[in-house]
Amino acid sequence: MTLSPEVYERISTAADALHAQGGGQAFPTVDAVRKAARVSMNDASAGMREWRRSHTVQAGMAATSVPDKIRGAGLAALAGVWNEAQALAGESLRLAHMAWEAERGEAETLARQMADAYEAVLAELQACQGQLASTQGEVRDLVQQKETMATTLAEAQAAAALAAARAQEIERRALELRAELDHAHQATAQARAELAQAHVTSRNEMNAAKAEAAALARQGARK
Repeated sequence: MTLSPEVYERISTAADALHAQGGGQAFPTVDAVRKAARVSMNDASAGMREWRRSHTVQAGMAATSVPDKIRGAGLAALAGVWNEAQALAGESLRLAHMAWEAERGEAETLARQMADAYEAVLAELQACQGQLASTQGEVRDLVQQKETMATTLAEAQAAAALAAARAQEIERRALELRAELDHAHQATAQARAELAQAHVTSRNEMNAAKAEAAALARQGARK
């Protein structure tokens, strides 16, 4: 897997920082570097594999630098140099074997760390899935509540519209009844006036009749 320079730089920077924080005693874990660099598990694994290899090679190179006794040997001591070269070759082979063993150990450590990190990521994923399911359930409940509230609101609006229509009808009927009552009052007043006039007319007629009867009576008495 080939990493982009930008991604590897982030991984290397995070690994160097964590390695320094640990006092340089142990390499940081893949999961710690993944979280610090904010990269995927695959990128962190590939980047840490390269980072560990470079640090192991640097350590091996530092350990196999040319000893002072070889630099001090002259061309005249070629046999001694040859012996030293053989010893150095043996030492280099031993160091290379040690480096290989160290790299194999680092690879095993890396594999264990990757397994642990995978388990941690899997646990986080399962927790997120559980939280997502819970959130989806809450959303469904909210949607159902919204639909219920919408239905209730529609029913309330329909009831309010019906009540308003009834109120308008009652008001219209009240106005009609008031008009009818006013008309009845006017008719009653007119009837009372006509009755009073009739009483007056009847009284006048009665008085006239009495006067006429009295006059006739007087005339008969004179005869």
